[in-house]
Parts: sequence; structure tokens; C-alpha cells
Amino acid sequence: MPDWPGFPPVPEQQVPASEPPRPETTLSPQDAPEIAAPAPPPPPGLGERVRSFLRWFKARENIAVCVMAAVVLGLHVPLIDTPHAELSTPEWMRQDQAYKDDNTRTAPAPQYIFDELHYIPEAIRFLHREYPEQEHGIVRGEHPPLSKWLIASGIVIFGDNPVGWRVLPILFGIASIFIFYLICRRLVGQEPGLCGCGVPRPPAPLGWR
Repeated sequence: MPDWPGFPPVPEQQVPASEPPRPETTLSPQDAPEIAAPAPPPPPGLGERVRSFLRWFKARENIAVCVMAAVVLGLHVPLIDTPHAELSTPEWMRQDQAYKDDNTRTAPAPQYIFDELHYIPEAIRFLHREYPEQEHGIVRGEHPPLSKWLIASGIVIFGDNPVGWRVLPILFGIASIFIFYLICRRLVGQEPGLCGCGVPRPPAPLGWR
């Protein structure tokens, strides 16, 4: 290139020599470098768990569910011994059967509420293994045996009395309020957690995942 007067000379551009092609190398699965998985976050400590549990009660909807459960419990506890039981369940069953066989006898005093007339004797039969050949030891199989097992467990813990008959069904009934509440929050797209608020997400399809 010619040099113009008054301008510095332009240096010649050096063209790098082309490098020879490198041979391609392939790595076998055994020679491939291992990628370490990220370490899981440390579990929260006891203090953080307690604080998260206490924050759960700050949300208004959570407070409303707790109030509802407390009202249900408050209505059941004072009436747990109503009607008062004068006889044990086996003795009541014996007098009731004698009255059915002979109407001239005196019927035993009522001490059960609605279907307790069937469920509590079934629980007693289950505890005494009176019908081991029956499925689950239950004679009347028109209903699932869970409620009868709960009554039988209460009788084992608290005795054959109104408290033993009704305390576990009451507690499980109150627990069903919270279970129903958490299921509804999942269906509307809010994951229930201990933080006291739902995490919005797209509605999940119905069904278990």
C-alpha cells in the first residue's frame, strides 16, 4: 500500500498461519466427567419449625378453621356422657335380648344415640372375638369397620362407658375438618403449608399424583 504524505505508514497485517486440523476424540461413558448433584438444603432446625408452625395461625382462613374445630369440640365434650349409661354393654345386650324374647319384661333404659345401638355392641363382639369366622370379626358388614374399630379402641383405653364409646370418633371427626380444608386448598391451587399462606400455582388436575 502506498504511503500518503503527512500520514504514518500503515503496517502490514500479519495473516496467521492456519493450524493443522486436530483429530477428533470421543469420550466413552466411562471417561466422561461426572457431574456432582447439588447438595440438598439442610433441614430446618427445631426453632424454625416452631416459628413456621406459629405463623400458620396468622392467616385468617386458618384461624376460621381452628375456631370451627373448637366449636365442634366444645359442643361434644359437655354432652359426651349424655345419655348416662347405667349398664355395661354386655349386660345391656342381655337385657335387650330378653325383652325381645319376652315383651312382658322391662326394656333396658336407653343409653345409646342413634346408630350407637348397633356400633357399640359390634365393637364389644369384636373385642371378645365372638365371631372370628366373620370378616374383620364384624357381624353387620353393611358399613366399613373403621368406626367400630375406633369405638373398640376407645373401650380398651377408657373402658366400657360413654367416654370410651365416643372420644375417638369425636377426635377423628374434628381431624376430618382439617383434612377437608387442606384438600380444598389443594384443589383451588394453593399448597397448604406451615408458612400461614398458600403458594399460588396452576390448578392441578383432579386425581392423585
